[in-house]
Amino acid sequence: MLKIEHLTKVFYPGTVNEKMAINDLSLNVEEGEIVCVIG
Repeated sequence: MLKIEHLTKVFYPGTVNEKMAINDLSLNVEEGEIVCVIG
């Protein structure tokens, strides 16, 4: 099993170009499941 809790990803933090790509993502992937994230 893959478990992700409260994941946040920010590009160029603290700059005028700061971009939040992911904010507070939680995800559980059970054995045998296939997940694809696009975007």
